[in-house]
Amino acid sequence: MTEDPFMLAVSQTIDALTFSQTHEVDLDFRAHSRQTIESVRSLQREQKNRIEQTYGPRPASPDFLGTQLLAEYRGEATSVQLAKEAGDPDGATVINAMTDNQCKVFKKEMKQRIHEWEGSVRDATGQSDVTAEKKAPLRSIYELYKASKNRVVTETTRGASTRSNTVEKSAVQPTRGSEPAAPVPAARLSSSTQEETPAPSAVSNRTSVNVSQSTNATSTEIGANIPRVAIGSTPAEQMSDADLQAEKRKLKQVLFRFENEFERIRGERPNRRDRRNFTMEYHRYGELKNEIARRSGGAAGDD
Repeated sequence: MTEDPFMLAVSQTIDALTFSQTHEVDLDFRAHSRQTIESVRSLQREQKNRIEQTYGPRPASPDFLGTQLLAEYRGEATSVQLAKEAGDPDGATVINAMTDNQCKVFKKEMKQRIHEWEGSVRDATGQSDVTAEKKAPLRSIYELYKASKNRVVTETTRGASTRSNTVEKSAVQPTRGSEPAAPVPAARLSSSTQEETPAPSAVSNRTSVNVSQSTNATSTEIGANIPRVAIGSTPAEQMSDADLQAEKRKLKQVLFRFENEFERIRGERPNRRDRRNFTMEYHRYGELKNEIARRSGGAAGDD
């Protein structure tokens, strides 16, 4: 009776792997001779490297990262561009509507994203510097980052100045033990006119405060009687052309009436602080305007 070929192969394999140990099993559970196992492993490594180079993950291209930047910060960049076109770079923008901490986080995230894009450009071109020509398509992103950086620097300087003034005032104030003695009652009562008449500096301070409060109240009240429109929550890129034009037209009417009324009353165009009550309208108007320009294949105009 002849032995089954399959069982013969199994017994020989078991013997080669366990008893005589002339063979080894690789990661693919294949038996190889000990004399050729190193060559087999070397070939397997080369094959794996070729597969990874051909079909493995690749770093994102500069064009892809640049498109992501433009899409993610489109609304913020548009608000800065609108303020710049209006001749008021410090006007109502999303940056100025942020708190100090929000602006710091926003600036840090933008810096990381811009560095990521610049790194991909250097890898793709093999150059150590990113030229101005390469940065031109992302000009709005760099201007937005510059605006956020200026805001952070301004607030930091203002905070340091406030702390310095507080320290100086506390140093000038006398301590309780060194307070000057109070004047004698006879000297205070010697002239009723001096007691009842306020000092000129006090009158001047009260007058300036009243004028400032009146100016702020006027700035806040301007536009209060203008009917507001509901601001849409649908992303601009998901809206139809007709809906984009309709909402943009309504917002433009509101903002146009506000700026005209302000200029008629105050004799000047509104600045950033004057526009703060209409920040959301300016922001939404910029998003709609930018999306319409993108679909038409041109740059956003002044309309």
